[in-house]
Amino acid sequence: MDKTQRYDRQLRLWKAHGQARLEAARVCLLQATAVGSEVLKNLVLPGVGGFTIVDDQAVAPSDLGQNFFVTTQEVGQLRARVVTRHLKELNEDVQGQAVVEDPFTFAQTNAEALLAHSIVVATNFPCAHLLPLAALCWEHRIALVVANTAGFMGYIRVQVPEHTMFETHSNQSHDLRLDCPFPALHTFADSFNVDCQDSMAHGNIPSIVLLLHFLKRWRDKHPTQTALTYKDKKEIKSMIEQAVRNPNEENFEEAAQNAVQTLHKTETPDQVKRVFEHRSCKNLHASLNPAPFWILTRALADFVQEDPNGLLPLAGSIPDMKTDTQTFVQLQALYFEKAEEDVCKVRHHVSRLLTELDLPPNTVPDDDIRLACKNAVNLRVQWGTSIASERNKTLATDDLAVEDNFLWYLAFQTHTLYTGRDPVTSETVEHEVEQLLGKLDNSTSQQLRAHPEPLSSRVHYTLNHGDTELHNLAAWVGGVVAQEVVKLITHQYVPLANTLVVNGVDSTTQSFSL
Repeated sequence: MDKTQRYDRQLRLWKAHGQARLEAARVCLLQATAVGSEVLKNLVLPGVGGFTIVDDQAVAPSDLGQNFFVTTQEVGQLRARVVTRHLKELNEDVQGQAVVEDPFTFAQTNAEALLAHSIVVATNFPCAHLLPLAALCWEHRIALVVANTAGFMGYIRVQVPEHTMFETHSNQSHDLRLDCPFPALHTFADSFNVDCQDSMAHGNIPSIVLLLHFLKRWRDKHPTQTALTYKDKKEIKSMIEQAVRNPNEENFEEAAQNAVQTLHKTETPDQVKRVFEHRSCKNLHASLNPAPFWILTRALADFVQEDPNGLLPLAGSIPDMKTDTQTFVQLQALYFEKAEEDVCKVRHHVSRLLTELDLPPNTVPDDDIRLACKNAVNLRVQWGTSIASERNKTLATDDLAVEDNFLWYLAFQTHTLYTGRDPVTSETVEHEVEQLLGKLDNSTSQQLRAHPEPLSSRVHYTLNHGDTELHNLAAWVGGVVAQEVVKLITHQYVPLANTLVVNGVDSTTQSFSL
């Protein structure tokens, strides 16, 4: 009960199973910078399972104006231990550990310890150390989040080979199946007399029944037309409005308002079909040790293939509506029973697949099967790209528009090389600008060469402010990174794909998929 009260708000967002995933996760932070401390603060408060801070620096006077998790009395003490101590005070349920080692060396020599974590967060990592770290995480399929700031500018890069989701929270509409009602719903709707003389009964007919009834009337007038156009839906809406007997019949008003939105064709979304066609779904082999997600996805694909209408399992929920309690409960039960029937079919497919793969029956928990069936319409897989491939790729105008925040993205590629520690000269800036222009296709490069000053000034800025952290920007970037980490851990909501530039001068952000 104490935990439910403490985490009430977030439990509404990602529910108990999402919270359980968060509490089972461990995050490794490489460098306890202001950004890194803010990231962990926003993970410790909601109850991440544990964290490890790898940092060998002592608290410096410059940290006092940047990092809220160090104090004047702690100048000279080891930063990893100081920040860990203050973070653990925020939530006694979270385990924190400080590793006093050079984070760059640790990332290369302690692979086993690093890979014991769910996610790695690296802040202000120079390129020479970032690339081997990114390669290690990519090889072992560990999510890596890179966060850098330079003065008023910020840069975030998420590297994850494959991220799977059922709960994207993007489709909030109810699956009512009005265009293809299942038998029990069809029978239920036919039991109502929409032309009855009883005013009370007339005012309590559920809006779902009214929509089914007037859709049938419309189809009787247009027997050869199957797909509904917007004009057709407006006509059905008009038919409902004309059937209203008095202004107090909220059920008819409700049906008319929802006619255009709910009278749509029920079908399996294209993005779900694309996942079904992926080799990880189609080619399940015991030797490949398929993840439970792909076993579930294959079971859903088999369900759709067997379904007469080629539809996904019914979610089973209905919106509140104007009707009497008994009728609403009956209607709710119809949808629930149909959803349970679909869950049983998917469960059968899962059991069959586990037998074929010679895997234990509990490989895919029943709760996961129910969750997948309820959220099947939101099924999504996000395939990422490695940082190494991004750096070896020639960027084209079609990929990225040549605009201000794109120039800041380019400038941050030099920032990861220098992080403000090398002297910034005009020769250095000129050399880096030429290196960056060489990564672009001819068209984009020519556009930038025509106006070299904007790019060179940004390169100079990031090189000159590589060690400068402004707390307001660090807090903002840290909050966004923590949000992305929560998405990756809980497998809920859609994470960044895969780069974000934060412009604190113009108060803008822009994401790039690289």
